[in-house]
Amino acid sequence: QLASWREAGSLIGISVAAVAPVALALLTDQPFALFAALFAGLGVVALWAMRGEWTGDAAQTASVSPLSALSDPMTRRLLLLALVNAAPVAVTSTLFLFFVESRLQAPGLEGPLLLLFFAAAAVTAPLWGKLAARVGAKPALLAGMGLAVISFAFALRLGAGDTLGFAVISAASGAA
Repeated sequence: QLASWREAGSLIGISVAAVAPVALALLTDQPFALFAALFAGLGVVALWAMRGEWTGDAAQTASVSPLSALSDPMTRRLLLLALVNAAPVAVTSTLFLFFVESRLQAPGLEGPLLLLFFAAAAVTAPLWGKLAARVGAKPALLAGMGLAVISFAFALRLGAGDTLGFAVISAASGAA
């Protein structure tokens, strides 16, 4: 339960970060510079707030090689899974921007559509956690993957001006 809410909070943070430069453009003609300064400031605040969490024997920590983790077969499998999971996300995130601008011919709507995607993900993350607890992680993951594939399949038929249809696809795939 806590993990679901933590994931939802993370997605809300990502959503805020996605729209922050647009909102900051109302305050300054250099919104990305202000965003970078605010982000760095929040990083310093986070480091200060977490200072009590990083305790332990520094000598013991320093003696552990990052490569020693690769000797564990389970760690290698998890790292491979993370790579396989992250690659399509990186590609689709980049293509999302090009799709909205070039295929839908809707420049300027990238931010709101991304916000819709992340908002749908944030709202549904706790529901996916409950589903996984009820039916198991694997069936819940397969259901989410199926919803993502089905929802994005409809993007193939979209063209210039089909922003409402892509908004529905963004919400459905974000929920997935």
